[in-house]
Amino acid sequence: MYEQNIKRLPTDAAAHIICIAAGILLIIISAPLTAPVRESSTALINIPVPETWYTSTWGVTLNTAIILLTTLIIAGITNRYAITSSYSILPTLFYLMYQCCNPMTGRVLQQGNIGALAIIISTSILFGNYQNKNSAGNIYGATLLLALTSLLWGRALFYIPLLWIGMMQMHIFNLQTFSASLLAILTILWIYTFLLIAGIIPGLDTPTAELLKNLVPGGYMTLDISEQYGLIYLLPAIIIPAAMAINTLYRETHDKISVRSYNRHLNTTAVFTLLYIAADPDGIFNYMPVFNSVAAIQAARYFDTIKSLKKLRMLYATIIIYLSMYIIWIL
Repeated sequence: MYEQNIKRLPTDAAAHIICIAAGILLIIISAPLTAPVRESSTALINIPVPETWYTSTWGVTLNTAIILLTTLIIAGITNRYAITSSYSILPTLFYLMYQCCNPMTGRVLQQGNIGALAIIISTSILFGNYQNKNSAGNIYGATLLLALTSLLWGRALFYIPLLWIGMMQMHIFNLQTFSASLLAILTILWIYTFLLIAGIIPGLDTPTAELLKNLVPGGYMTLDISEQYGLIYLLPAIIIPAAMAINTLYRETHDKISVRSYNRHLNTTAVFTLLYIAADPDGIFNYMPVFNSVAAIQAARYFDTIKSLKKLRMLYATIIIYLSMYIIWIL
């Protein structure tokens, strides 16, 4: 039987290094071959960085470092909280594949790449406080991180309500933790106001009407060819979490209660991010790193146990599809 002869994927450090090296190679290849599209959204602090810097060697290097750091945290979450049944290379494989096969998130430093790092760190903090009655301090820190990130990427504010939902899912939502979260938001507002009044940072020079217009999500009629292809690129990554959600209907009965809570929060984050993309397609390349982070964990969970040749072929097909889309993108 195939189930008895299945070969498990390598999980040692060498395999992770090979995955990381492959991801870096994809970025290096795409750097001179693609016309980058950098997206930005309204933020309270606008750092006047020259456009050319984002596609320079330093910009690509910094973006690569952010992707690798996010990858390590994703792998740590998956293995530390037993989201997969054993130590797995799959979170590393899938996140690097999702990110690096897309030049607009792999080689270009998007605001969303920084946002994804902050959101995945806050997710790790959230999971680490499952049923912890004394978690107010940690929730304060997680909210503070998201609020601080929102100064650079305004859309990060959308993920603070998701943190509150996650607190309910982790059974730690109460007056104390919610108050700590609100206090973190007020702390960032106080710091921003102080820096503004002291003249340390410049105020927004955008008129109020224009600012409100920028906060309204963009429409499909304004999408350029790269953003249209980005929507197509997103489809395979949606299919796997969808299959995972269906599979979970059976699998959840065999999981620990804590793992069920983790999985539900990941599903919630994935669904809400897709809704944000649907409502604001102009910002797809900023939302995509966030979706990729949770989709990578869910894909790792789905392919964690391969008991049929069909599922193994699906894994290989997914890799081939993304590599093929990468080749099409850079040509």
